[in-house]
Amino acid sequence: MKTFKLTISTPIGKNFEVENVTMLNARVLEGQIGILANHAPLISSLKISEFQIIMEDGLEKIGVVHGGIFSVKNNEVSILTTEYHFDDEIDIEKTQKELEEIEEQFQDDVKPSEQTSLNNRHIYAELKLKIAK
Repeated sequence: MKTFKLTISTPIGKNFEVENVTMLNARVLEGQIGILANHAPLISSLKISEFQIIMEDGLEKIGVVHGGIFSVKNNEVSILTTEYHFDDEIDIEKTQKELEEIEEQFQDDVKPSEQTSLNNRHIYAELKLKIAK
């Protein structure tokens, strides 16, 4: 089965790199997209969403990404994002507390300039809880 390389990077240097990916499913602004080996070149923005990686050996990894840039070129996929987590590394208790704190902030007067950031943090925390093992 044909494979491609996937790299996920953040500004703080949290990197995930794997060579034997057979399929990647992600949500870009235009909708859901599936990437296979030898996909046409592409650049798009990622939404705050779940993603799925299927490896050559059948192993499946599920994660969440906090938006970002998604590019495909020369059988390599790169995701640049501010934050991502895989299902097996999420601290459920910590994430539930984070979600409660965000919901408490919604009770306060939130400045319009902070509303989008708070909404995005809320969506991301909910997705982390959804996929957590």
